[in-house]
Amino acid sequence: MLAAALLGATACEVPNIEPDNIEIDEMTHALPLGTINFNKIDELVEIKDPAPMSFANVEVPVQDHPFPSDPQATDNATIVLTPTPSTIPLDLSAQEGIKVDEIALKAGMLQLFFSYDIPSEIALTLEIPKIKDGNQQKFNKTIILEKGDFLANPKEVSIPLAGYILEPSNNEITVTTSGVVNVKKDDYITDIIVKPSMRLTGLKFDTIKGYFGQTPVDIDPQVIELGDMFSKEVTLGAKPVLKLIIENRFGIPLEADFKNVKAIRKDGSTVNLAFAGSAVVKAATMTGGSPTAVRSAIELNADNSELEKLFASDVKELSFGLSMKTNPAGEDLVTRNFLTADGGIKITIGVQIPVKIKPGGGNTDKN
Repeated sequence: MLAAALLGATACEVPNIEPDNIEIDEMTHALPLGTINFNKIDELVEIKDPAPMSFANVEVPVQDHPFPSDPQATDNATIVLTPTPSTIPLDLSAQEGIKVDEIALKAGMLQLFFSYDIPSEIALTLEIPKIKDGNQQKFNKTIILEKGDFLANPKEVSIPLAGYILEPSNNEITVTTSGVVNVKKDDYITDIIVKPSMRLTGLKFDTIKGYFGQTPVDIDPQVIELGDMFSKEVTLGAKPVLKLIIENRFGIPLEADFKNVKAIRKDGSTVNLAFAGSAVVKAATMTGGSPTAVRSAIELNADNSELEKLFASDVKELSFGLSMKTNPAGEDLVTRNFLTADGGIKITIGVQIPVKIKPGGGNTDKN
């Protein structure tokens, strides 16, 4: 058997094949009808900017000051701050049942706010182990809080997060504060209190990993114009097949349902092709930072539908519905879902028409 795929065909015609001495029994004439592209990632996982989050106050009471009984410092001194961890919630998804394990950020900002009225400068160090740079080094920044009154207008520091990796555990992250208070001679002696908070904003990802739930995705009803594609009389050497090829570039397994398949006549009436079928499409795999697509197919033929009605001379359109569900088998604790910014699903629909070819004598037999 010799098979050839003739893409870009505009009519259902027998290909012109020069006969030779090879016995050709049957040839598949693949006729593409149309494609659908789905890349609405936010319908699968919608990442939102979490609300501002407060963490532990930085406090130095007067009695812990090097000069607790004096109104002003009589010399320079340093107060070492005890490292203080704070576990704070980090709700990144607007959907129930979504678990985010890792986000590789292509954009985003960490905004830090410090409300205080302090008499001495503080070099405050923030460590966030679950935010890492491209070298897998945990986030560690020292912020200088100059002395003064920042109660009405908190000090704000913005740090770009492009290229960082965010790894929340159970939708939480830990922020640890430490550092030193640099007391200068003649600084006033008073309680030191700093109220910090943070906000993640403008988050956009290159890659996101986790478990993204069992999300239904309905694709708008599709209508494919056939024109006069099947208006010519063609006698088929074998039964034709209508195929739906699903190419998955999402790292999420899918169950796709192909339904409401109808032929629409030129007078506007419809003919049900009596088919409803589904296919489970495996998740794409990640190779070198890019998804490798996985394909699956749904097939209509004379045995599982009334496909022959599509090839009537008065048919002008093919209509059908398509719905998908992510993670049909539920959560896989070993193989996690992933999405990339350039991921998507491509669906190609076409007709495969086996045509009898008789070699020798320069004749082809369409009958």
